[in-house]
Amino acid sequence: MKPTLIYFNGLGRGEIIRFLLSYFEVDFEDIRINSIAELEKYKPDLLFGQVPQYKDCEIGNIVQTNAICRYIAEKYGVRGKDIVERAKIDEIFESTEDIYMAQYIAHRDGNAIEIEKICKILVPKYCAAWETILNKKSNGKYFFGDKATLADLSVFKTMNHLKVFDFKISTESYPKLNAMLADIGSQAQVQKYVHNCRITPLNF
Repeated sequence: MKPTLIYFNGLGRGEIIRFLLSYFEVDFEDIRINSIAELEKYKPDLLFGQVPQYKDCEIGNIVQTNAICRYIAEKYGVRGKDIVERAKIDEIFESTEDIYMAQYIAHRDGNAIEIEKICKILVPKYCAAWETILNKKSNGKYFFGDKATLADLSVFKTMNHLKVFDFKISTESYPKLNAMLADIGSQAQVQKYVHNCRITPLNF
């Protein structure tokens, strides 16, 4: 059975699932919802009446963005080697959600003051923390060695998300973080995803 993702045709919170599937070059059916009317058609089969929903031959249906991300990360070997590493990966993974939610609200409201705060205060704060982790814990180019994990991939997705929405950010002051992002961004499947990543207005 071909994996299936049901989600809005837009760059919402669940977009990271599309990125992860693209990163692992999974051939999946990408069902994109463009309106409330379309969403209503799927609701009877959605556990909590919400998207995203992911389906494959092993797990069947699974909902909730972070649960889906962790499942995909586990399936493709980037969830962490033990309980401690998984907890530390989650620490970074969850930190990206702080930025996403701030960005989402500021962009939705057209709040220029909050957008500036995100670019000048919030993002540098998190970049500095990620740089510290890379300096202290990593023996390779990623947070946990020479292989990208859910932590690295979620940070890349978050920073790219900000750029797509034209938030004026820079990682030049964080050399290890900048190098890690550049390494992920240089991969062919990531370049393809970034090239196709566009803001799509929704009829809601």
